[in-house]
Amino acid sequence: MAKKKAKQKKKAFRLTSSLRQHKQVGKSLIPPMLTIPGVTPQSWTSDRLPQMLWACLVISVLPRRDALAVFREIASIGLRYRDAEGTGDWTLFHSRLPSLPGEILTHITRVITQHPLGYAALRPLLLFDGLPGRDQWARALDVQPQGGDSQTLSDAVLKVLDHQSQEATDVRWLSLLFKAALGALHFPVALKEPAEELMEYPNKGDMRAVRPFIRAGEMSLAMLLPSDNSWSTTFWKECLDNTVCHPAGLPRPPGPEYDQIASIKLIQQVHGTLLGHWFNTLDTTAVDAKHDAVFGLGFYGLAVLIEMIVGRSGLGITGRALLRTLLECQQFPESDKAQEPPRHPGCLFVHIKATLPRSLARLAVLMSGVARSSVAPKGRTPLSAAALLRVVRSGFATLPDDRPDDVDRA
Repeated sequence: MAKKKAKQKKKAFRLTSSLRQHKQVGKSLIPPMLTIPGVTPQSWTSDRLPQMLWACLVISVLPRRDALAVFREIASIGLRYRDAEGTGDWTLFHSRLPSLPGEILTHITRVITQHPLGYAALRPLLLFDGLPGRDQWARALDVQPQGGDSQTLSDAVLKVLDHQSQEATDVRWLSLLFKAALGALHFPVALKEPAEELMEYPNKGDMRAVRPFIRAGEMSLAMLLPSDNSWSTTFWKECLDNTVCHPAGLPRPPGPEYDQIASIKLIQQVHGTLLGHWFNTLDTTAVDAKHDAVFGLGFYGLAVLIEMIVGRSGLGITGRALLRTLLECQQFPESDKAQEPPRHPGCLFVHIKATLPRSLARLAVLMSGVARSSVAPKGRTPLSAAALLRVVRSGFATLPDDRPDDVDRA
């Protein structure tokens, strides 16, 4: 009874909605979240990143410590309008700033340009003809865009493109801090500690918990605000029309941290040891399903490993698939002690649950190919394929499955 209740409780909590929970409107299926009145779907990349572009440039150009100090001082202007009427929908978004009191934009540009890198951070904004309040930004900065501003813009967007990146989290913290200064955030007593961590970010609390709290809070507030994505659409359109797409540089490892030649020789030694062990444990010319499956997977794993090393697949797509293959071929338990007594006391392993010691005895056996079993006698059903299938299934059975128990579709 207790197990049944626990299972029902586990099913009650799910991160995704089933098809039955969607509402059909014509030919469209509306998820439950979008049926809540007053909730607007939001995307960091598509919507809020362009709206906070000025802050994204600041966190990208200025040293992080200086940028956070600038953000804190900018947010403090909200204290002048704390609890004032009509400030509930105030944000530091580009599309909202022109309609706010003029001193707010003046305060933003003054605080940023006091830093030696401030003008370099804000100049890329003037590259956009459709920037909301562009004339106000141009008068406040009183500079012209320069040749390297496009690269500055590209670097900044790349850093904040991931909504969970450190730079994006810092910008999202600024949005929360400004709302808190306006008096629009109220925390219950139970959330006193998270509230203090938010105010003193990043100097208090475990960042593994504080950063998700910031992102969740900023996203929740954004979903309750009136949606105006005209500037966001214009931003991405102007970027597409006026800039050249350059593939981002992918970090490459400096080189293999192992001796390739020595590794190949070691694998050859292991192969020779395994081959010799196969002969030593072979006690029948008939089909031995377990014996053939264990050694077959062992030789197969060595073949995959040698292909990974020789082919330098660590830099290719196939590397992940080959690593997954090795995981699926794993046949040794964590313990060094066999779970069942081997049939041959002097053998390394002759059954599925045996282990291979880390110290290998070198045998003078050449790497001459994979050992094969003799043909099964006529009239006898070959069992090797079935045994191999059971081994593979048992390996998959131990892998964790992150899907919920009651998935509608696989």
